[in-house]
Amino acid sequence: MGSFACGKGWGRLAFCIVVAIGTCWSPSIVSAVTVTLGAGKASTIFENQPDHSIGRGPAVFVGGDSTGSPRRGLIDFNVAANIPFGATITSASLTMYLGLVGGADAGTPDQTPRTIDLHRLIGDWAHGPTGLGVTTISGTDQGYPAIPPSPTWDERRYQQGQPWTAPGGDFLSMASASTSVGQTVDNAYTWQSTPQLVADLQFMLDQPSLGFGWMLMNRDERVEGSYRAFYTKDWIDPLMRPQLLVSYELAPVPLPGAVWLFGSGVLVLAGAVRRTWSRSRSRAPSSCAVTMLSALVAVAPASGATITLNPNHDATIFGASINQGVPNTDGQDLFHRSNGAGPGIFAGGNGALAPHRSLISFDIAGSLPRGAVVTSAQLTMHIGIVAGSGGAPGLGDQTPRTMDLHSLTADWGEGTTGFNNTTIGGTGQGFPADPGDATWNARHFGSVNWTTPGGDFRPTVSGSLDVGSAFFSPQTWESTPQMVADVQGWLDDPVNNFGWILVNRNENSRQTHRAFFSREAEANGLANAIAPQLQIEYAVTPVPIPAAVWLFGGGLAAMVPFMRRK
Repeated sequence: MGSFACGKGWGRLAFCIVVAIGTCWSPSIVSAVTVTLGAGKASTIFENQPDHSIGRGPAVFVGGDSTGSPRRGLIDFNVAANIPFGATITSASLTMYLGLVGGADAGTPDQTPRTIDLHRLIGDWAHGPTGLGVTTISGTDQGYPAIPPSPTWDERRYQQGQPWTAPGGDFLSMASASTSVGQTVDNAYTWQSTPQLVADLQFMLDQPSLGFGWMLMNRDERVEGSYRAFYTKDWIDPLMRPQLLVSYELAPVPLPGAVWLFGSGVLVLAGAVRRTWSRSRSRAPSSCAVTMLSALVAVAPASGATITLNPNHDATIFGASINQGVPNTDGQDLFHRSNGAGPGIFAGGNGALAPHRSLISFDIAGSLPRGAVVTSAQLTMHIGIVAGSGGAPGLGDQTPRTMDLHSLTADWGEGTTGFNNTTIGGTGQGFPADPGDATWNARHFGSVNWTTPGGDFRPTVSGSLDVGSAFFSPQTWESTPQMVADVQGWLDDPVNNFGWILVNRNENSRQTHRAFFSREAEANGLANAIAPQLQIEYAVTPVPIPAAVWLFGGGLAAMVPFMRRK
């Protein structure tokens, strides 16, 4: 057979195996993932209305009004909570949908395409509740009187003694990305990935305490009627809310050390095999080599990751006391009350023996890569108030109360009842429900009822916790197989992701409730509030080892007989 690069004999053939493994296999396998994130917060600031803001309205304005006064949009995505730490960002693009064009309210919509730039913000800002409950965009281009701690043209947090360094916001002068925006309402406009946009996302992931999102600026912001208004996360149609598409690679995962140990073992084994082969002249080495390679070549280990999510919906529903309708008692009927946007969510009984239950859901499919395998899930919420305490730490119900999570089986409406309340105290009776809100009897008030009053949920308890009474203390429902199954199900079948209901086992007893800070608590002005957090550990789908290794094994099997004849 002519010269063979690796030399003659089984010993040198074994050396070839090791070299080939090193050639075909890198020391690690990198897993690529793409996720779509929804905006965590968005606001508009107004130069000619320095005490106005819109933080929870349906649109964010960018450009000049009818007098040429600038509006600027702020938008932030909770990158660090949705992408695992240590990941490497490879691509990022932002898509927003146009809701209104400058001049349209006067019947003369701006026809000139306007270039809008993204600039990374370098000063933090609060979302604020200003504009919450507004459902139409027209007529809102002057904003509303700012409700603390909403951002304004002059202040990062209104009336909190936290001004911008420069009026109009603190941001990098270099644009991270740009796009030309026309005048077609409901059309999608995308800021395509750029090296700077990728660098922004990587910075926000690596240094989450300094990740404040972007400022949207219209290059013609001082031109009359040049503004564009984009739908925000509070727009009624979820498909037209802002979307940040991020591709990233997980930190490389080393291949098992056994692979490299095996290579050394082959060299040791080769001597024994060679001596046996020289005596028997059998064809065993050919099958032996292939067998050893087959043992090595499987799939790469799955890459593990951990993310922490804040809820995309939460609310409280309120029942009637056991004394309802009984003369000379403190019976109470709260069936038609809700609290979907207040600073707290309640679980347990109040002073009139009326039960409260919390509803909470998370956008699992929008945060985890499709095909991921969930391995752990735990929920943490922080106590904001205790029944009977009057808002004073150390007072009220001091008995630990067992609270259970159950998976909901029907969708429900969060609504806007309770917004603008700056304390949890006084919100425990809820508010008159608006159409579509979740109540004790209705999934969507005024239209669709629960099958069973108090919520439709599985009887199986997903997780339980004896909840304490210390204000601001974290309360964690540790991971259970059922919680993992719930989250996995919501990832695989997002259409049926309705979240959990939290039920206090003593909900029919007097003064047993706990109120946890809601996702809107900070926006309502509670500076020390911490929103609920769902920490998820997952593994991405294993990545197959390159097919070249299999081909090498087959080629090796064919090569050995020729070497025997030498």
